[in-house]
Amino acid sequence: MKKIFLILFLFLLTSCANAPVGWGGKYEVVQSNSKSITIKYDTILGVNSIYEPANEHCKKFDKEPVKTTKTKDALGIAVQTFECR
Repeated sequence: MKKIFLILFLFLLTSCANAPVGWGGKYEVVQSNSKSITIKYDTILGVNSIYEPANEHCKKFDKEPVKTTKTKDALGIAVQTFECR
């Protein structure tokens, strides 16, 4: 019985990778253009995962991402904007 529970738990954990932010998803790009990118992320699961998409996006324009505004709600969901400079 414990093995079945463990297998089910691991399956559910891995299936959350594409889930919405706050339900197992790490981050979601809210908006992006040549000047900036805004990413919504889970402050527990996704805090380090926001830098890669920001870097990739700004490199398209031969620029570097610079953190600007950040907001955070009570549930641990944050919104970080990076300017491409």
